[in-house]
Amino acid sequence: MSSAVSSTVLPGYVRADAGTISLSVGESSRVPEGVPVWGMPAAPVPSLSFDTAVMEATGRVRNRGVLAALGWGVGKRLRATVVGGSVVIYPDRHGPLRLSASLSLGLPARVRAACGVRVGDRVLLAADAVRGVLAVHPPAAVTEMLGWLHGRLAGGDR
Repeated sequence: MSSAVSSTVLPGYVRADAGTISLSVGESSRVPEGVPVWGMPAAPVPSLSFDTAVMEATGRVRNRGVLAALGWGVGKRLRATVVGGSVVIYPDRHGPLRLSASLSLGLPARVRAACGVRVGDRVLLAADAVRGVLAVHPPAAVTEMLGWLHGRLAGGDR
């Protein structure tokens, strides 16, 4: 393996052979020397569900599939915390938020302001059923995460 290839490993990904990347069974393609090569995730994570939702004027996000994947019942008490520009929502029996009958979730104005979410923004919802948490990633957080990942894929220091 060339020393020019980054040795950083992305969590959940396996390193492919230097200089090649598998496209499908029995098929590969050469990549330029010095570009790190990453395989597909080592194993799918069945507990994760992803989709997008639009931030409504009421401060609510709606996505029945992602919210249903968590198994939270209607009226489930929840708490929201801003972490690194995203909102993490988790069960808390004294939490101020509740899951609505329509499986939508309202985010308080102070939480939306803290992570820069505006009405009409499309946010990425990521539910982890095993950990029982929902992350709401606003556009700026998604841009930052993908910028970092794409920088790493291209061999940069980003």
